[in-house]
Amino acid sequence: MITISPKSIALQFNECITNADLKGLANLMTEDHVFCDTANNRIKGKDNNIVQAWEPFFNFYPGYRNIFENIVARGSTVIMQGYSIVLMRYLIIFVPSGLQKL
Repeated sequence: MITISPKSIALQFNECITNADLKGLANLMTEDHVFCDTANNRIKGKDNNIVQAWEPFFNFYPGYRNIFENIVARGSTVIMQGYSIVLMRYLIIFVPSGLQKL
């Protein structure tokens, strides 16, 4: 049996994000994959993740990529520290009179 390191899988997953590669992401996810966002909302299941999380994400954030400055792997846990960049066509901000497109 071939074993792939968790760090390698995490880097492959990020490469799929950089390339907006839905098929590649799906191939790396388990059937019981859980996506958890910063508000602790959870999407369960590979198919749900593709349709409800990643496909809309790539449409809303074209050119999104992560820049990692530090990667640490300990057992099955991988910590990737850095920042993200995205190409935006416009920026929507909230001002007292409502939303405004810049």
